Order: sequence, then C-alpha cells, then structure tokens
Amino acid sequence: MPQDPSILIPLSRRHSFPADHHRQKRQSLGALFAEIMFIFMIAIVPIVFLIMNYNSAAQQQGPQLQHDSFSVLNFHVSNSKLSATWELDLAFLSQGNGYEIQFSGIEGTIFYKEDIALAMTSWKPFDVGMKEQEKVHLKFVTSGNEGDQPIVENSVLRQIKEEQNNGTIRFSMRINTFVAYQNLGSLGKSSKPGYDSYCWDLIVRFSPKTGTGNLFGGDQKECQHKDQL
Repeated sequence: MPQDPSILIPLSRRHSFPADHHRQKRQSLGALFAEIMFIFMIAIVPIVFLIMNYNSAAQQQGPQLQHDSFSVLNFHVSNSKLSATWELDLAFLSQGNGYEIQFSGIEGTIFYKEDIALAMTSWKPFDVGMKEQEKVHLKFVTSGNEGDQPIVENSVLRQIKEEQNNGTIRFSMRINTFVAYQNLGSLGKSSKPGYDSYCWDLIVRFSPKTGTGNLFGGDQKECQHKDQL
C-alpha cells in the first residue's frame, strides 16, 4: 500500500532536532566552562599576587652592621673567667614592596671563633615602615659570673688570652630576628610571620695600651645552622 506523501519527513530534516540539541548543549557547556575560568581567574590572581609579595618580603635585605660603631671594652680574660662588653649598631631597612616589618624580638650571641658562645643579649620589639630604616644599638655584657650568660671553659679562656697577646681575636656574631610582614596593600591588611638569622665574622684588633678592641676585618656570612635559636 503506498504511503501518504503528506506524512513523509524529508531526510534533511529528520535528524535536525538531535543535531540542534547537541549543538546547544556544547554551547552551554562552553559558556559554563568560560564562566568557571573567569571566576577562577578572579580568585587566583589576588592569591598569586599575595604569594609573590610574601616571597618578596621574605627576601628583604638583612640588617647592616655599622662597622665604625663596633667596639670591645673592658676586655679582661684570665684562666678562670672572661669579662667584656661588645657594643655595635645594626641598621634594619625595609625595602618597601607594600610591607611594614614588625620585629617582635631580636636575640644576639657573640662567639669565639665559630661556635663557642661568650655573651648573649636581646632587644625590645620595634617596627620598620616601608622604605624606612631603624638603627638598633646592641650591647653584649659578661663578667663571667652571670647565670644567664654562657660558661666558658678554662681551656678556651687560655686560647683567647693567647690570641689577645698576639693583638687580634677572631669572634663571630649571630642575630636571630622574629618578624611579621604586614601587608598594607589595597587587598586589605594581612600578616606573615617569619624567622631569620644573620651571621658575621668579626676580627678584632686590641690596643696594647688601652685594651680596647676595634673591628679590623670580617664580613657578613651565611649562618652554618639556620635552625639554631
């Protein structure tokens, strides 16, 4: 029996509805993906910006030792004890990058050679604003009798006395800083705590007349034990 031509569907139109459906679905998925990527970029860019700034803050230039401020006074060493006063200035500089540096504490140690502690000190908290400088005067004092100062063995005292008689003694210094980098940018105020250590070699020449020691040589160096507190 022949089919009624009025109910025949052309082949070109018979599959048009599924094709349109798939095309619209792909367009919807593409639009959704673009929207998700847009939201992701809005969220990730500030995070990347903060990370880059934090890394930049962590790379702040360390404190600078003012060489002409360094002196050793009242240096007396015997076979049983050491008494001395080390004085120096350190300049702390913030390089900017949208950060203010808050120092919650500073701890310093003077060593004989590399690792024999002779005297310790600390300093009160202070802040360094963006592109500002703060000078800190540190004084290390030991008389050989304080309970909070290191105990120096007699064999070490004899070595120090021998070097003093030769005119120069090699010391070293370690400064531990406990800091918080305050971000003052447009994204709001945020803080990142940190801990840094800085070390110097100190070659001190002593006057045979006055017994006063002045910095003769030595430079900043990499700390051997970065996790030492």
